[in-house]
Amino acid sequence: EGYSARRLRMANPTMTAVNHPVLATGAWPGRTGIVGSVMRVEGDGLDRWSSGFLVPPESDTVWEEARRAGHRVGTVLWPHMGGEEERLTADFGMAWPKRRLAGPWILTFDPEDAQPEPELPVTDGLGARSWPFRLATGDEELTRGRLAVLDATPDGRDRYDTVAVRDADGAWRYVEDRGWFDLRATASIDGEPRAHLGWSKVLHLNRGTGGLRLYVGEFNRLWGYPDSFRQRLEAAVGPWPGMPDGPALADWWLDSAEGIDLDTFMEQAERLDRYIDAATAWVLANEEASLLLAYHPTPDAVQQNGLLVHRRQWGWSEGREFAAREALRRLGRSVDASVADLWK
Repeated sequence: EGYSARRLRMANPTMTAVNHPVLATGAWPGRTGIVGSVMRVEGDGLDRWSSGFLVPPESDTVWEEARRAGHRVGTVLWPHMGGEEERLTADFGMAWPKRRLAGPWILTFDPEDAQPEPELPVTDGLGARSWPFRLATGDEELTRGRLAVLDATPDGRDRYDTVAVRDADGAWRYVEDRGWFDLRATASIDGEPRAHLGWSKVLHLNRGTGGLRLYVGEFNRLWGYPDSFRQRLEAAVGPWPGMPDGPALADWWLDSAEGIDLDTFMEQAERLDRYIDAATAWVLANEEASLLLAYHPTPDAVQQNGLLVHRRQWGWSEGREFAAREALRRLGRSVDASVADLWK
């Protein structure tokens, strides 16, 4: 049951904060009063700006009408439904994260600073080498452990081909070059110990020297309401994995030795899509709701950070324009998979 739309006509300006109230009310921005991501609300002084995501629309929304009619309403990341005030609240919801705990970082480990690592095997005569690491925000330590490089393939060639990570639990985990792994931390939020996760990746492993370049993503937690719903959802799907890192991709567009490359950025987008898929599927299977509003932010993120179409844009080249176009197609396939999963 239900319906789908082949095409949507966007309202101007074509911003997330503007168009979601249009979708939710059926009214143009002149009637919703939401005209920008950042805007002045009537009565504000010239020195005050308001977030368009936190201003209630002047027209009634579909979720308000549904709740008034006695229906239960839920949300998975739908903008303007973060629970900040009564009109922006569903009966339950996974809300947009308001802030990160820490990060991200790009870390470089010099082989000259590494120490022999006796806990890991010697293969093809090449011993493992390791470095200590510690991540903190201000004076608060998030996590610490050791990173190592080793030859894990007995093929007669003495070269580093694997990264090993040992964090607080003391167990080594192997990660391939260009592979992803998670780092976890616990921080007290309003007196409750909350799990935070930072998705991390081996950006480059020098197989000759053992030098290592590592991306450590933002440490985030899941936001939602009420607490009982948020706790059950987080137990099912884990902490929020974070948005694709646009600033780090911007650094790479300008200098390919900096930031994170386009493929890494797209892997972040695809991981986030799958996380939202899992959260939506869990909600549909475990919560009673007549109306569920769900949102995938990845198309916005990819277009905002990777729409290279004109030679006057910074970072433009024919090759980069082609890569950016292929990234959009790749993201389209990811979102198509999300929609197909919902309509099974």
